[in-house]
Formats: sequence, structure tokens, C-alpha cells
Amino acid sequence: MTNPYEGNDVLATPVVFESLFEIVSYFADYFKPAVQMRNLKTSELFILLYLYLKGPKSMNQLSRFLNTTKSNMTALIDQMERRDLLKREHSKVDRRVIDVSLKAKGRQICEEASDGFNVLVQAFFKKVNKEDLPIISQGFMCLHRLATESVTEG
Repeated sequence: MTNPYEGNDVLATPVVFESLFEIVSYFADYFKPAVQMRNLKTSELFILLYLYLKGPKSMNQLSRFLNTTKSNMTALIDQMERRDLLKREHSKVDRRVIDVSLKAKGRQICEEASDGFNVLVQAFFKKVNKEDLPIISQGFMCLHRLATESVTEG
């Protein structure tokens, strides 16, 4: 395969799309054993990690995050609650709102995934030239900022 980053068209949409797809696929492959070992659906792992990283969220927020209906989200949360991964509570601010948060078992899964992910990232960065680290860091920060802006604008 030729190097798509050689030449003048590095930012061509197909090149960026393919590159991001390969990166996402690589990291998704990392999570597959954890998902299979714990008998989790990918959407369940996403919910756990989202709650782990962002804190308790309402059912509506989780539905928007996964881009699914409230009834589908309710069924998913029901299953995860039965498996002692998370809990639902009425919001202290608005009793009509149901907040979802991690229980110890759900948090443990996320901590294990986070620890393993950190090992994976450290191994990756050991292969990177030290001069390239600031460029990669700036690139990630820029992508994060742009993605966050597009989510809040959308």
C-alpha cells in the first residue's frame, strides 16, 4: 500500500476518512476481548465508558449520545441494571428526570479498560519519534476541539 500522506493531498477527505476509520478500528479491536469476556454489547460498553468519563447522565442524554430512542435506551439500561453495572435514581434537581450512574461493577470494568488502554497508548507512543509527539498532541487536541464544537453546534 502506498503512503497516503505523501504528496500534496494529505487532507483529501477520503484519506482522512480512511485514516480515522483505521485508527477507530484499531482501538475498537482493543476493546473486543473485554466486551466478549464480560458478555457486553458494544452499546453497553459505550454507555459504561460514557458514564465513567462524563459522570451521571439522564436517560435523555444517554439516548442522544447513542442516537437511539428512549424506549431502546430503557431496555438497555434495564438489562445493565439487572447485571449490577449501573443504577437509576430520580434527579435531585428535577424528580421527573432519571439519572443513570455507575455501580462498583460497572466502574471496575471501565477502570480495567482504561488501564489497559493506557498501556496500549504508551506502547504506541514508544514507537513515535520524540520530535513528532508535539505534532501528534496538537493534532489530537485540534480534532477534539473541532469535534466538540460540532457536537455543541449540532
